[in-house]
Amino acid sequence: MKKMNGHKHNADKHYFNENVLAEIEKEFSKWKEFLNITIGLFSFNLAISCLGTKNPKLWALVSFIFVGILLGYGNKYFPQKIKELRKADLNKIDKLTLKGLEVEYFGFKNFWKHCPLYLLGFLFLALLALGVIKG
Repeated sequence: MKKMNGHKHNADKHYFNENVLAEIEKEFSKWKEFLNITIGLFSFNLAISCLGTKNPKLWALVSFIFVGILLGYGNKYFPQKIKELRKADLNKIDKLTLKGLEVEYFGFKNFWKHCPLYLLGFLFLALLALGVIKG
């Protein structure tokens, strides 16, 4: 048995139920909001600001430092249940359920659906930093 969130978890019993799934959904909503509103819009604004400078590529690279700091700070918004489950001793069914949840929430295709502002803002800044977009 391994402790999860202060409770012992028996690998022979299923961890997932409607309450756990609802909690993960609620936690993911906070993470998604942080990525879209905070990181996505911040990255987009930084990229636009960099375009107004004499050396947008350099300032976009510098801007990544601040985005990285903000992402580190935002780690507290990442779904805690997912963190716990990744470390837990789960049975086969729960492992498959966790994999399915990770694909649903963090898979590339679905991530575009859940976090478009984050991906577009971050991509805009990245393309500017790489010199693909010229100022």
